[in-house]
Amino acid sequence: MKIHYYIQFFAGERSSGSQQPIALARLLAERGHDVRVLSADYNVYSGQPEESSDYHAPNGGSLKVLRFRSLRGGRGSLGARLKSYVAFMFTVWRAGLRMDRPDLILGSIQPLFTGWAALQVARRKHVPFVLQVRDLWPDALEVKGAVTGWKVKPLYWMANQLYRHADRIVSVTPGIKTELIKKGIGPDQIDVFPNGFDPALLKASED
Repeated sequence: MKIHYYIQFFAGERSSGSQQPIALARLLAERGHDVRVLSADYNVYSGQPEESSDYHAPNGGSLKVLRFRSLRGGRGSLGARLKSYVAFMFTVWRAGLRMDRPDLILGSIQPLFTGWAALQVARRKHVPFVLQVRDLWPDALEVKGAVTGWKVKPLYWMANQLYRHADRIVSVTPGIKTELIKKGIGPDQIDVFPNGFDPALLKASED
């Protein structure tokens, strides 16, 4: 299969941040799929640049990480973050429309807006859309009081559209699945792929 994976903050190997996304992408490649990742050109945790990369699996699968220019606001104020998220949404939306038609599109949230771009491209190209939920947004913003009242309503609308138009939903924690079910999403539509750990890293720290 040809899989396009939309995720704004995709840490490279040995970079700061979660290694689960790159582990997932490499696993898909190793199972024979051709994976293209659309991501930002910097690491949101360290602020360092992230480079494009290619990986070719022995069985013929491949992983190509495409890096797109992104505003450096991912760890700043809420306003700076939103500006970065929205700008990147339009960047990958345009890029996705120019790319060859995949067999499946995987869109990751948070941020919410990257998932929205992935959904729109999937609709335009008439391919299945899988939503990966890494954080409940804007729920977390409302709980913290960062966005309230009428300002949060458009964000909830966007999130609900993503949940209801996804062919499948992948949650990284059981707790997120529980909250999605409370929102009216059928439990049979949600898979849980929990974050794990690399035993080799723990062994190295013990040594």
